[in-house]
Amino acid sequence: MQLPFGEWLPDQPAHLNPGSTVATNVYHAASSYKPVKSLVAYSGASNVTQNAKGAGSFRDNTNAVFTFVGTKDNIYKLTSGTFSSVKGSCTVSGTDTDFFTFTQFGQYVIASNGKDAPMVYDMLSSANPKVFVTLQSLASSGSTVPSKFRISGVIRDFLVTGNIENAKNRVQWSGINDISMWESGVSSSDLQDLPGSGGQVVAITSGEVGYVFRQNQIIRMDFVGGNTIFRFSVISPNRGAVFGQTVCQDNRQVFFYADDGFFQINGDQVLPIGAEKVNRFFEGDLNKAYTDRITSAVDPFNTLAIWLYPSKDNPNTTGICDKLLIYNYVTQKWSVAKVKASQIFKQFVIANTVELMDIVSENLDEINISLDTPYWTTGHL
Repeated sequence: MQLPFGEWLPDQPAHLNPGSTVATNVYHAASSYKPVKSLVAYSGASNVTQNAKGAGSFRDNTNAVFTFVGTKDNIYKLTSGTFSSVKGSCTVSGTDTDFFTFTQFGQYVIASNGKDAPMVYDMLSSANPKVFVTLQSLASSGSTVPSKFRISGVIRDFLVTGNIENAKNRVQWSGINDISMWESGVSSSDLQDLPGSGGQVVAITSGEVGYVFRQNQIIRMDFVGGNTIFRFSVISPNRGAVFGQTVCQDNRQVFFYADDGFFQINGDQVLPIGAEKVNRFFEGDLNKAYTDRITSAVDPFNTLAIWLYPSKDNPNTTGICDKLLIYNYVTQKWSVAKVKASQIFKQFVIANTVELMDIVSENLDEINISLDTPYWTTGHL
């Protein structure tokens, strides 16, 4: 039996609050709240010895799943419940406040942290061992990859990079459907320095249309072709994303945290989703000494946008965050959960065997996905 509870509205006063004053360790569903399941370790003895600073999960055209996690000094790949280093001979020398961006471009996964030369992993390569190599090693003769960039996305048929060394307000894109070409004017490859006081580029979304997030500005990128290549349109002149990892995306739906709260992009509209609901709660609950650790992801199965953050209740001596702020973007309701994690991300699921099911949960009673669904066989998110 489901019991109806009012909407969680922590920004409203407790007296005569029209909703609920507590919604912890749950997320909002169609007509009530459902429990947030406990986290389960991938393996008892992980080879990952540092806190995660970025992660990504991808599929090649054979439906094989590749899951990566980056730390400040390594990159690991998940295989049968175990993480193994795949940085190869690439240099990884980030700091505690740097993070990795992982972006898929066809058969390739590009990894960048803004501190080291960008790297690429060929999911279809027959090399043994299969490891990351520098993106520059794939570049065509006479073409030079941006030496270091922090973030990237895929807009139409282009790999678009941003927050480039010595040009934090620049975006630069590859040749059309070709990450080996970076010479301006060749195969539509080019760059654009973004004018104004919007600050550095912190995130780039992917899709037919892309959104470039600066600290205090949001710009829409549309492919138009010809000599223009991309059209840049400012859709938010004074609001951007405070931190790059606070931007998350489910297809055309984009969610982010700005310095004045939580918002959603709907077309060219920037809609407030946290005002008078959770903005003041989050502002008061966030441990501002460790804001670089906030990260976000979407759960498309349950239509959730989720932000992992360090709260004021956690001293954070270990670098681990302790809470999730959860938004159901269909019901438009919020909740909060207590966890211990350094990173959240969308993950593709491999075709599982009974032996590998404990990667999802060690207890069958804790698995909230029906065993007769395609989830277990097709690698859906």
